[in-house]
Amino acid sequence: MINDSTPSSYSPTWNGDTRTTPPAVGDEREILTSFLDWHRATFELTCAGISPER
Repeated sequence: MINDSTPSSYSPTWNGDTRTTPPAVGDEREILTSFLDWHRATFELTCAGISPER
């Protein structure tokens, strides 16, 4: 589940992670929308495979 090439100071990533990394610099709107998209994708990865009954 966890990618071994991630530096220890970073949070773990999933194998097959399709999320795009948010930009480190940009205007406020670009940064905010990028991080919101990243968090939505994270939630989708976290919930993948969970049955609807849960």
